[in-house]
Amino acid sequence: MIDAAAIGGYCHTIKLSRDYEQEQEQLKTVVEVIGRKVNQQEQKKTHVRKFMSMVKKHTDMTQFHTTIPCEFAEQIRVPKPIRPTNSRGG
Repeated sequence: MIDAAAIGGYCHTIKLSRDYEQEQEQLKTVVEVIGRKVNQQEQKKTHVRKFMSMVKKHTDMTQFHTTIPCEFAEQIRVPKPIRPTNSRGG
């Protein structure tokens, strides 16, 4: 005869295992999202450092040259516009 407590324990173990696997999948997703955010921040930091080094390079300039505004303009990053959703469904 099978003990009811043993069956209950077995069912509980299966549920815990299933919960554990779901939690692991959720954590993998969270790690991927955070990893992408970290990479984005690293890229931003690199752009800022590059821009700041260019600013320092031109801080003490004695002559103005036409290439200087172009150098600054090349560093400007304009994000893509966010288009509002059409509430009329069209």
